[in-house]
Amino acid sequence: MGDIIDNITAYAGGAADKRWSPDVVDEELKTPERQCDKFLSLYMPVKHKILGVLSGNHEWKTIDRYRFEKDFCRPLGVPYLGQMCMLNLQFYHKGEMLRAFEIWAAHGAYAGMQPGGAVNRLKALAGQYDADIYLTAHSHDKLWYTDHQVTHLTDTNELGARPKVYVVTGTFQKSHITGVDSYMEKRPQPRVSKVGTITLELDPYNGKVHIFE
Repeated sequence: MGDIIDNITAYAGGAADKRWSPDVVDEELKTPERQCDKFLSLYMPVKHKILGVLSGNHEWKTIDRYRFEKDFCRPLGVPYLGQMCMLNLQFYHKGEMLRAFEIWAAHGAYAGMQPGGAVNRLKALAGQYDADIYLTAHSHDKLWYTDHQVTHLTDTNELGARPKVYVVTGTFQKSHITGVDSYMEKRPQPRVSKVGTITLELDPYNGKVHIFE
């Protein structure tokens, strides 16, 4: 979902980064190159479970597409999904397709204060992008919301309800750590990060999406 590495340095992209705090940086992870090596060491053992990688604003700061694919995608043997993508996951049983789930995903750039605003933005985007599941990250939060869209069932000529799932996928960035002055304290937020992720379980037999936090 993007923001794979911290990639915060004193001076990058032609401007000073106000988030740079040299006194709290792990010396072993001080540079983007070292952070990339750490990422690969963690994810190489599970690369067969990764469908692809999105880029986020922390990468955009200094990393172009060529370097992103070279540093992250090629070692894992997975495709670069861009800054936004649409995935079509098809489930088969005994040679027959049971169900296909359409997923819209983007790291996003929502900068509002209230977490519900990210979900509202996803719902607005659903008017432009046709999918079953909408995923966004960026806002250092995790929450989900379900809705239905009225649809026409052509086989029975009746009205049906197509489920829609909106998810802010989570973060591993803690808002506050005792003894550490972070940029979250320099600019206090009306909420703290919900550390962890949202897990989606796709049920192709019944066409349902189960959500776990």
